[in-house]
Amino acid sequence: MAYIEMNYKSESLMRSVSLNVFLPCCDGWGNAEKPFKTLYFLPGFSASGKELSTSLSFRLQSMMKGIAVVIPDGDNSFYVDRPDRFAWYSKFVGSEIVEVTRSIFPLSVKREDTFIGGISMGGYGALLNGLRYRETFGKIAAMSPGLDFYDLMERGVNGFTREYLDGLFGSREEFERTDLGLDPAYLEAKKAGEEIPELFMCCGRQDELVYENNVRFVKFLQENQISVDYREDDGGHDVMFWEKFMDPVFAFLAQK
Repeated sequence: MAYIEMNYKSESLMRSVSLNVFLPCCDGWGNAEKPFKTLYFLPGFSASGKELSTSLSFRLQSMMKGIAVVIPDGDNSFYVDRPDRFAWYSKFVGSEIVEVTRSIFPLSVKREDTFIGGISMGGYGALLNGLRYRETFGKIAAMSPGLDFYDLMERGVNGFTREYLDGLFGSREEFERTDLGLDPAYLEAKKAGEEIPELFMCCGRQDELVYENNVRFVKFLQENQISVDYREDDGGHDVMFWEKFMDPVFAFLAQK
């Protein structure tokens, strides 16, 4: 398999950015059929694309499942647009890097072959932008997604201050009533008869940061007849739990 570290000048972020790319080719196992199915995977808060690429088994899963993987840096952005900072992160992960990587590598342009996923903050970013760009992404995989960051602030989690969150979302009220809070966006898409990407979510039962909010969101989806493949197991908000679910995630993405 091929691993590539690439840099280019992003129009959405108005600066040079880095991408970590895994391609299921050029190894002793044989090459996957081209053009490749592709997963765009978003790191969590404080994590870089390089860190994620080296701490979890993306190389092995890419090779075994025949899926290319593209991992950008998240920059603690929550993957939302920040016009005040000339940083359109939603557009960056939902549109720009898809177009750029497709222009360079042999990646499928089909919706059913194009996926978005992420961990923690990146899981939120995947759920948010997978729905926003649902004409591009056929599946969403969210691992231990953060869903209510104001709840984390109120519980005193390091790095989550009201000033920081209000700068991202406007206010708690705006976060809860707009698509930034996810519930309204998924409900509106369901009522409008939109094709919602297939959903996979997983969370550890001992994950004190996000478990309760994950259970609540899954219940919300199920009550509104929005299909979701939800898995939980013993584990916390850590690499050991996420590595345990790498194979189920890629198996979900690989199935037709």
